[in-house]
Amino acid sequence: MDADTKLDAGLDLKKMADLVIEIERLRHEFQPMPDHTMDHLTAACSHLAELVMNTKATTKTDLAAKVRMVAAINANEDSFDVEMIDCLAVCCAEAAAVGRDEFGLSIEGAA
Repeated sequence: MDADTKLDAGLDLKKMADLVIEIERLRHEFQPMPDHTMDHLTAACSHLAELVMNTKATTKTDLAAKVRMVAAINANEDSFDVEMIDCLAVCCAEAAAVGRDEFGLSIEGAA
């Protein structure tokens, strides 16, 4: 995985997921807006969401933030993102690892 496809080590996954949620809220709350401005907000949201999804959740807080982010991106009828729905599968796999690592759980059928 390229270094620019996941969050830098010093960045907090939860905060960055929350930032995606906030950008998504701004995109919808302040419509109409100039097309150029919307393009920049959309690009920032998409890029940051990709970085968040490519960064492995290692705690339940990180995992919850990723799931909330996917839900927020898909909460509006005009912004359904199939790629983000696919990311729920990633979250499920990470949930199995977090459950095992944090709580000693063994989730049957989990990788």
